[in-house]
Formats: sequence, C-alpha cells, structure tokens
Amino acid sequence: MIKMKQKIQIGLFSFVVSLAFYFSIQFLKGISFFSTQKYIYYILYDRIENLKISNPVVLNGLEIGLVRDIKFLPNKNYKIQVTCAIDKNIALTEKSVATIVSHDLLGSKAIDIKLEQQGKKLDNKKFLIGKVEGNIQDNLKNSFLPLIEELKSTSVALHEFISTIAKSQQKINETINNIEAITYNFKNLTLNSQEKIDRMIGKFSEITNFISCKNTGILPIFSKANTLIENINNANFGNSIKKFDQLLNELQIALSPNNTTGTLSMLLHNKKLYTDTNHTLKNLNQLFIDIKNNPNRYIHFSIFGQKKTKNNWQ
Repeated sequence: MIKMKQKIQIGLFSFVVSLAFYFSIQFLKGISFFSTQKYIYYILYDRIENLKISNPVVLNGLEIGLVRDIKFLPNKNYKIQVTCAIDKNIALTEKSVATIVSHDLLGSKAIDIKLEQQGKKLDNKKFLIGKVEGNIQDNLKNSFLPLIEELKSTSVALHEFISTIAKSQQKINETINNIEAITYNFKNLTLNSQEKIDRMIGKFSEITNFISCKNTGILPIFSKANTLIENINNANFGNSIKKFDQLLNELQIALSPNNTTGTLSMLLHNKKLYTDTNHTLKNLNQLFIDIKNNPNRYIHFSIFGQKKTKNNWQ
C-alpha cells in the first residue's frame, strides 16, 4: 500500500510539472488560457530579420501582444507568414502597418504597430500590412556614409595639398643643391686649371733646359749626325759591290746548260739523269711497301734457333 501510494504521488507530481511546463510555453507564445481578449492577425514578410516566436508586438512603445507563430509559404514564393496575438481592444484598420524593428541594443526584434484611422476595421484572423525596418548596421551605414564620403574627399584634397608642398620643397632643395654643385665645380675647375697651367709651364721650362743643355741637348745630337754622315761618305763600297758582281757571274756560269763539267748544272739540265733518279725512287718506294706488307720475307725471328728454309719469293 505504501509503495502504491508513493507511485501515485510521483505520478501526480510529474503530471502537474508537465502541465505547468506546457502552460508556461504557451504563455510565452502569447496564448492565454484564461482570457479571450486577444485577436489573431497574420502578416506577410519577404524577410523577418531574426524575428522569433514570443517577441513582443508594441504600440507607441507599449507591449500589446506577442508573436505566436512563424512559417514559410511555399505556394507564395516562400514568403514568411507571422501570426500575432494582439489585444482586441486595439482598433486596427486595413491601413495599419506592422513593421519589424530592433527592440534593444542586443539585436532582439519586435513588431511595431502604426495605427491608421482610415480604412475598414480589421476583425480576428485578418492580414496586416508588413514592413521591415533597416537594422542598426544599415541605419549607421546610411547615417555615416555621407560623412565618410566627405572625410574621404577632404583627405584626398589634403593629401594633394601636402604632395604639392612636398614637390615644391623637393624642387627648392634640388635647385639649392644644383647651385652648390655648380659653385663647388667652378671652384675645383679654377684650382685644377691653375695646377695644370703651373705644370705646363714647368714642363716647358724642362724641355727648354734639356734642348739648351751642352751634354744632352740637341746640339750634341746634331754633332753625332754629322759624324755619321761623314763616315758613310768616307766608307769604300766600291770593292764590296765589285766582289758581289763577280759572285753573281760565277753562279750564272755554274747553272748554265752549256757547262758540262759542273755537277749542279748537270742535275738541272740533264733529263736522263732526272728520269733515272725518278725511276730509282719509285722502285725504292715499291720495295718499302712490300717490306711493310710482307715482313716475313725479309726478317726471321726464332726463340730456339733459326731453321734453315728456302725463301720462296713471290
């Protein structure tokens, strides 16, 4: 009995907890089980900007309802249908607009109702006009974009002004540097030219002294040249030329074809001697070729002694 009673108590407790949990979820969804003071309205959106179930519906900052359901409509180009439960004492018309707005700085969303007196009054389960307000990022972007463009233009103009000043300063510095370089080069040119002029004068003086010197100047050179010319004039070239002429005559006689006693003349002018010599050289060449091709006919080697054989000449 005691165990059965404990089981019944546990079951009742579990049922009560589950029921309380269910009612809490439904309450968060905007469903009231103890009051019928809510009307259901439908709103179509292309996008809902992170709107969630149980987000508030507000009018002039006051919460008048909750979001109860969100679903896609495939048959209507996947538009999003949002179901809201709103206090029925709020007189909504067909011109009223339900706008999704940012509810706080954390990014949570809410539906803000804008009432319009014109138009037919909406009954339960009717459609409201839906609209989406830009998010905080878009609003900040739209607010600061013109300012950013102005700052950008100002920055570009300032950069161009600074660049112009920098270029002018650079040109001024280049001009000053050029003037300094010209002055420095002119100074160096003057100094270098003076040194070159002094060196030229010194060299000219050295040349003059060298020429006028009695030992190494131009006068001893002229004296030696005169002595050389006199020696050439006094030299006896007649005998040398006469001996050279006799040598040429003797060589002509030795090479003459009429000279039958000279050996050199016979070698040059005797055709038979030339033919015999050529024939002898040709036979000697053939003998060398035969020795190269058949060395065994002329040379014999034997380690154990030479065997007497009769040569067979071919």
